[in-house]
Amino acid sequence: MKKPKDAFNRSHAGASPAGFSVVSQFQMNLAAEVIANQGISGEIAAVSINERVGREVRATMKKEGATLPESLPIEPPISEVRKRARQGCSGRHRRA
Repeated sequence: MKKPKDAFNRSHAGASPAGFSVVSQFQMNLAAEVIANQGISGEIAAVSINERVGREVRATMKKEGATLPESLPIEPPISEVRKRARQGCSGRHRRA
């Protein structure tokens, strides 16, 4: 399967931008609903619908001035967050 042009390629294993999974889930759910509502069958047709929905979601985000997923700040890996929690320090969210 070919990689989409706008696919993520992050250097931190386990790190992802805050909100990326929300956008991704929204797109997947919307595409699934369109596929079901239109009675689409077959992998090629379903992939085509998913790609179209993805383009439309991104276009809407751009038009409305929303931050695109690849521009969102990267959240630290969960292992790092757990380590900070065990140490009793939440880094930038530390209370004075």
